Amino acid sequence: MPDHKPSSVACVPCRHRHLKCDARKPICTRCYNTNNNCTYVRSRRGLRNRSSPDLDFTNWLNGEIDIEAELLDLPDLDVSVDIHSDSIPSPGYIPAVADSEPLAHDAMIQLYYHHFHRSHPILLPRRSLASPLCQQVPAYIPHIMRYIGSHYYPHPEFSDSFHASAYTALSAPNDGFKVQGLLLLSIIEHSYGVEEKARKLLHEAIQLACRLGMNSTSFARTHSRGSPILEESWRRTYWELVVVEGIISAIGGGGIMSSHKWITNEMQVPCDENEYNSEQILQQSPSLSTIPGLDTHHITSFTHRILATRNLRAVMQVTQSLDPDTEFQTETLDARLATSLMRLPSSLPDHDTSTVDEMVFQTLMITYLSLIYLHHPHSTIRLSAYHATINLSSSILPPPAPAPSTSTSCTRFHTHPILQAHPHHPQPGINTNTHTQKLLRAADLLSNLATLPSSVISRTPFFTCGLAIAVVVHVAALVGRTSSPLLKNNTETKDRERDKEDSLKARIELGVGALQVLGRVWPLARRVRGEMVEMYRCR
Repeated sequence: MPDHKPSSVACVPCRHRHLKCDARKPICTRCYNTNNNCTYVRSRRGLRNRSSPDLDFTNWLNGEIDIEAELLDLPDLDVSVDIHSDSIPSPGYIPAVADSEPLAHDAMIQLYYHHFHRSHPILLPRRSLASPLCQQVPAYIPHIMRYIGSHYYPHPEFSDSFHASAYTALSAPNDGFKVQGLLLLSIIEHSYGVEEKARKLLHEAIQLACRLGMNSTSFARTHSRGSPILEESWRRTYWELVVVEGIISAIGGGGIMSSHKWITNEMQVPCDENEYNSEQILQQSPSLSTIPGLDTHHITSFTHRILATRNLRAVMQVTQSLDPDTEFQTETLDARLATSLMRLPSSLPDHDTSTVDEMVFQTLMITYLSLIYLHHPHSTIRLSAYHATINLSSSILPPPAPAPSTSTSCTRFHTHPILQAHPHHPQPGINTNTHTQKLLRAADLLSNLATLPSSVISRTPFFTCGLAIAVVVHVAALVGRTSSPLLKNNTETKDRERDKEDSLKARIELGVGALQVLGRVWPLARRVRGEMVEMYRCR
């Protein structure tokens, strides 16, 4: 077969490395062989800036953001998939080649690896789908991958056609693959805002994992069928359960499991992401119990994410404590969180600044959330809780009304609507204490994650809740500043305070804008964005 003619179009990785690119879509030959994230950016020549600098802030929040497809990091796909449910294979085992095409080249599965796998890297690497190891995978796992990947394809209701086949996992035999399926489905249910079902699926996944012994150090090797890649996949599945349970418990204000005795520190931590995805695991990873004695600069980014989740659990234990004096514990955890950020490796790889290590990204997100939860009870910023049964601190004002049925756990904290009615209550605009400053700083850093390289659309669905919490804090701070009587009488500080208000509004714009992008994939983000806009209008 003759070689393809040189193409005037090159993908981002080839362009950055100044290499020839055959411009195959959705993935060029070089990126497929090297397992790189292949993306294309169309020329923006001739496009005009349609935004108006005089656009009213409230109208902007309530409007739609006109974002072009290339800015959402959506690869161009020549999809020839029959989306009718009767064409979907029945449950069973699939060969390495389906319909004369390797599973790794399936359009929806490519989207899964392109957008979702990096954030929750538990399934076999994409390379393994073109190897005999793929024959060990039950068919419902690719069905789930297609279902998740279809959310990133810009076609209305396209994912509905993959829903039924994905949920055949619920009736599958009890094994490690079913644990993976239940875990992935719980994440998707959460991204739809169906939180009760998400927590139920996650609880079932953890219980099944414990019954199978996945939290034992011997499970991964015993069930690896001699493959170090499959062995690593089992370890990653266990640790992903730990991380997701920690995040959902913190966001929802209540644990998935009644006890954390199922979590063991003797399990080996995941290997480096590049080693796993390239199927070249170089050495045995240490167990979590040996990490404190190691130089943490050399541990993997997934391990940093595990340690961040452990810190988040410690923060929630303190904030939910009935002990009236938690200042000492708060200072200890604050120091621990600050140290963890100092030890974190750079999130930007040296060779390609178009992508960010998603494990590092989530480590930052989880740590900033921990700082917000830690300092809020001691700050001068007051948020009202939707869920009256969850008492993070006696300093949080009681909710003025029962929780509305449309609220989500992401937005269970809102600004208090009657803040101005408490003239003796400390205001955050003038004499902010240290906890208030640290709370606002954490919210700033959390919202800044939306500005990192690569598209917001490829972030974990849990980023929706992270953005929502940051917006809530910024709106609460804005309410405090605009309602402070001291600002109205102090002309010397008006300009400075106006700049701070503009900064807070810019943060709110950033958070709402990022939710708009995530909302193109996940329904929860669309819903949360609406709640954030309504909260701002009623402030």
